[in-house]
Amino acid sequence: MAMSDESSSLMELGVVGAPFGVRGWVKLRSFTEPPDRLLAHRTVQLGLRGSWTTCRIEESGRSGGQLTAKLSGVNDRDQAQALRGARVCVPRSELPPGDDREFYRADLVGCDVVNLAGRMLSQPVVENDDGNGGRLAPLIVKLYQSRVARVARA
Repeated sequence: MAMSDESSSLMELGVVGAPFGVRGWVKLRSFTEPPDRLLAHRTVQLGLRGSWTTCRIEESGRSGGQLTAKLSGVNDRDQAQALRGARVCVPRSELPPGDDREFYRADLVGCDVVNLAGRMLSQPVVENDDGNGGRLAPLIVKLYQSRVARVARA
């Protein structure tokens, strides 16, 4: 693993969960759709407590429906446990551009959420990290997407 401070153009795709086994594997919680899309990025940035580390996903799999990964430089359960809660990010330039009906959650942070009549539904969307990986923005995004989908079908 190598240290990096290039966090400004990173997009969060998931978070490191609990250790998986004793050989340095971790569980990953993916924010991508479908969840396996996170694993398409074999080199990721891990952010934890203000520090960023470049890490390679050496192997990956599934267990009980959860993504699992063996990260470079993580060789035992204690090292895996130390990464629990780390943000899994990639440079924005590695993500495909969306069309005019697609957007990334990060693009909504700071935006007002209004309905088609212009009525305010929520004041600026915030990334609300409760320390346990909880996020407010995905809830608003899903609500917005479902309303847009209903309007688009009408």
